[in-house]
Amino acid sequence: MGIGKQRSERNGSKGGRVRPFFKGPLLFCLVLLVSQGCAKYHPMSLDGASKQAASIPELKKVQLYAEKIQHPLLCSIPFDLQDGLTPDEAAVLAVFANPVLRAERDRLAESEAQLVQAGLLPRPQLSLSIDRPSGGTTAGTNTALSFGLGFSISSLLMRPTRVRAARERKKQVDLSVAWMEVQVAAAAKASVFRLVAMKAQKRLMDALYRNSEQSLEALKQAEQAGLVSEQDVFFTRSTLQNIEIDREVMRKRFCREKLFLKRILGVPSNYPVGVQEGVFLPEKVELPSKAKLLSGLSHRRLDILALQHGYLSQEEAVRRAILGQFPKISLGFNHARDNSNLYTIGTGISIDLPFFNHNQGRIAQARATRKQLYDAFSNRIFQARSDVAELISQANSLARQIALTQKGLATMKKSLKQYREAFGQGTVSLQTVSDITDLYTRKQLECYAEKSDLAQAIIALSLSSGYYNFKDILRGPNSSVPSPKQSIKVERQ
Repeated sequence: MGIGKQRSERNGSKGGRVRPFFKGPLLFCLVLLVSQGCAKYHPMSLDGASKQAASIPELKKVQLYAEKIQHPLLCSIPFDLQDGLTPDEAAVLAVFANPVLRAERDRLAESEAQLVQAGLLPRPQLSLSIDRPSGGTTAGTNTALSFGLGFSISSLLMRPTRVRAARERKKQVDLSVAWMEVQVAAAAKASVFRLVAMKAQKRLMDALYRNSEQSLEALKQAEQAGLVSEQDVFFTRSTLQNIEIDREVMRKRFCREKLFLKRILGVPSNYPVGVQEGVFLPEKVELPSKAKLLSGLSHRRLDILALQHGYLSQEEAVRRAILGQFPKISLGFNHARDNSNLYTIGTGISIDLPFFNHNQGRIAQARATRKQLYDAFSNRIFQARSDVAELISQANSLARQIALTQKGLATMKKSLKQYREAFGQGTVSLQTVSDITDLYTRKQLECYAEKSDLAQAIIALSLSSGYYNFKDILRGPNSSVPSPKQSIKVERQ
């Protein structure tokens, strides 16, 4: 499609020179080409990447972020690391400083740029040529000049579908990043609760080890006095060795969990991170009904919403592929003067002939991708509903199990007290008291593990159901689930 403007000039008295009139278009073309290149290349070295990877988040920035954050899962909180991390503080710090999220947020700028690119109009096509006679009979001939401008109509017709697809894709990326932030925040919270349970278990194991050491020393003295046999000392020593092994396993798990938390938080492995004292592990839970958690699930889950916008974007891709089967059309105008000094003005149009290629391949590919996204959307909803049902059952089962364990602990505590009194009266042996103490401590360890599992189940349920404000459950043993909100506004500072 060209708009051609062609002027020619006699080669006689002018000697084939181009009139000043034609110097204007030439200068205009030159200025236009130069002025369009306004962006400049600036290299970005990787030298600072290693330094950024080892950097520590600035506490002042984290505090400001925590006070102004707006997020489906996180709320504004006072932030202070001096007394250790709470689950909410760990979630905020993870969302702020996690390096994976930092890389994911870069996709937001990319999707914004893609939306801008999709909305740009197609470039007009400008042409200018000069044809001077160079041989043959040149008497009475002119230097021919051609000035043309063209524009693609088909590309302009495709613009609305490109813009709609890019807009939906941008929403998909925004929701995908928000979903990843929610997952990272939940992982940080879950890690803090695991550390709370492990810390309590570690204290119990240390106390059990000290008591076993004291029992072993007492039995050694009793053996020297002939009050107990060598076999009793052997069994106590074996018990102490088993406790020592369990302590080492517990220490390794605790260190591994702290390293995992630091990685989630985005801080170096040598950075001191502690857990605040007084963080309660859940013991009882009253969950909403299954029907309530499943109702409107596809309108709350951020990943499902992201898939929905991805599907809508692909719908526009299918529409664009179908429009692409029609012939491409170009429109232009021309004004010309040839070597014989004849001036002409005209209109030009070019159309691709609809032979051989009807864009069948791209249409089939776009439809296949749409079908794949359709099935992925359906599968994600099915998975989410199954996860919710499974986690409800798991959380309720753990709550009942904790109740039974606590009931058993109360009974064992009374029995342990009676055995200690009997030992003081000399009616039972020290070995028996040590065995009962060991059983009681093991039961306490089991109870803390169950509480930790319940916290993980509640956090997982909050993600699976799309009700992200489940924090009230975890505040204490008698808390219940708050009334979930019906809509979630995804915003990012």
